[in-house]
Amino acid sequence: MFKVRQMGWLVCAVVLSWSLEARAQESAKETPAQHDLNRAGVEAVIAKDYDRAIGLFNSSIALGDLNITRLNLGRAHQRAGHCKDSAKSYNAVFDAPRVAAPSPREIEALARQYLTELERDCPGEIVVVCDPDTIKLYLNTRGPLPCGNEPVEVAGGELVVKGVLGAVEKEVVVQVKGLQRQFIDMTIVGAGGPKDPIVEIPVPAQPTPRGWARNGPIWLAGGAVLLAGGIYLDYDNYTNGLGSNGEIDGRDLVPLPFYFVGSAAVVWAVTQIWSQL
Repeated sequence: MFKVRQMGWLVCAVVLSWSLEARAQESAKETPAQHDLNRAGVEAVIAKDYDRAIGLFNSSIALGDLNITRLNLGRAHQRAGHCKDSAKSYNAVFDAPRVAAPSPREIEALARQYLTELERDCPGEIVVVCDPDTIKLYLNTRGPLPCGNEPVEVAGGELVVKGVLGAVEKEVVVQVKGLQRQFIDMTIVGAGGPKDPIVEIPVPAQPTPRGWARNGPIWLAGGAVLLAGGIYLDYDNYTNGLGSNGEIDGRDLVPLPFYFVGSAAVVWAVTQIWSQL
């Protein structure tokens, strides 16, 4: 008795499913206006006039939603490179009213196939969550990039995400899938933050003494020797009684050139040495 009742419920479920599918197919008849718009849209896709095709399919949907129109709209967006709009149209195929031909199963199989193509060919997004936010990011060979915790569009496939903070590096390898967003944790602990760069302060070049200025110390020493010689001659004249008669003779004048030349040499040398300090 239980098996008979169970079989009865199963038959009822199958009949109900067929009834709902038949009702859906009956309620999804394409009007002549929709037919013309859809045909013109397909011709525009073949002619690669994708913007016109998108407009025609949207006009058809405005008259009444159909699964075949959603599929064609998604294809036009895909050919135009509108990945997100294309995926939205393909996903709408499964909930849209169904036409009798092509069969719903065929249309939905095509929608799944095209969604797989989008996942393979379209870019994805990654969000790198950095701690600290001063980390510099490198995405394969792209970078350095600021770590702003914002979505970044990247091509599908393997992606090497590298974070650099001072002398510390961290790498994360991810598989990017089209139209999908992935979050990556980029935390670098114990780096101590980037060190302040060493700034070299240029030392201004000292002017090179020219001419007599290079010999300032020599002139100073020579002048001192001449002054010492003059003092010695003066002292010698005094000790030998010269000039005691109150008159200036030739020997009394001998020390004067020593004083004059020696003083001039000392003054010149000091002036030149001072100018180089």
